[in-house]
Amino acid sequence: MKVVFSDRAYTAVLAETLSKVETETGGVFLGKYMDGIWYIVESVDPGPNSIFQVDYFEYDQKYIQHLINKKALLYGAKLELIGLWHRHPGTFDIFSRTDDGTNSQYAAMRAEGAVSMLVNLEPEFRFTIYHVAQPCRYTKIESYEVGDNLFPRKLLEYKNITTLLNRLNGKSIDANCDRKSEPEGNKSLDEVINIILPELMEKYVYYPKMDFFNMARKEDYSKMIAEIVASDILFLSDRYGIKFYSTKLPNRIIVAQGSGQEKIELFFTYNKKEETVLVSYRDNTYYYKEGLFEKLIRKVLQNEIHAKTNFCLQYLACFLPKYCHI
Repeated sequence: MKVVFSDRAYTAVLAETLSKVETETGGVFLGKYMDGIWYIVESVDPGPNSIFQVDYFEYDQKYIQHLINKKALLYGAKLELIGLWHRHPGTFDIFSRTDDGTNSQYAAMRAEGAVSMLVNLEPEFRFTIYHVAQPCRYTKIESYEVGDNLFPRKLLEYKNITTLLNRLNGKSIDANCDRKSEPEGNKSLDEVINIILPELMEKYVYYPKMDFFNMARKEDYSKMIAEIVASDILFLSDRYGIKFYSTKLPNRIIVAQGSGQEKIELFFTYNKKEETVLVSYRDNTYYYKEGLFEKLIRKVLQNEIHAKTNFCLQYLACFLPKYCHI
């Protein structure tokens, strides 16, 4: 069995211990138990109404419950209350009877039990981690590591910004087109643009009357362009696993995937005369507005669903008359 701390959680333990160096203190752990590893994502502080004494400590339960709920809302993965920690005076690194009762309660919350950690300053900082099994059996965990790089990537990811904004703005998510922002599998930028290319070619082609990249040299609209294209970039990244990097130039944002001969680029610029953003892909330029890519992708997917539904109805219509009257 092993414990892995995120950089944030480990720093929180150190900072809380330092802030109450003359008394006992503690906190609770949010994270996940996976394949024999306790991943500690967050360490929640004990709260302002906790009891801090030299040889006694008690958590502010209302505060902790409030903060647990708030912290859990930030992450895409479902974080769980997996353990706790507190400081003991001097070299005393075994649990008291009061500790046994608290540890038993935490262990009973889940089949895997919980982790409980004791911190000591003697005067060097050290800690001892135990696994607590039901009803109250302790096993010392000898192995621990610290580092975000040791975590499964999704465990530290925050919730999708676009999804949260859509909910705040009252935009419903089409259940047929988006299963709660779960990715559909990795695609290249070329593959995604090809999904909507017929629609772009039919309705959004821009025929330049002047040099595309010299439309507004005197003013820099790159910040405005970045704000307009951000939601689509987040959508493509979240839905199709596309990893982008961007380059900011005067009046231009270049969003790219890959490098060298495999590099795929989208060039966004601002047409001041027409007061619109334009996007250039391969050999063509198109009118662009905020959320355009997401809108067209959802439209294409919805049309595919309707086409499949109509086919099924037509197929059934061929056989139903043989068995019943409609």
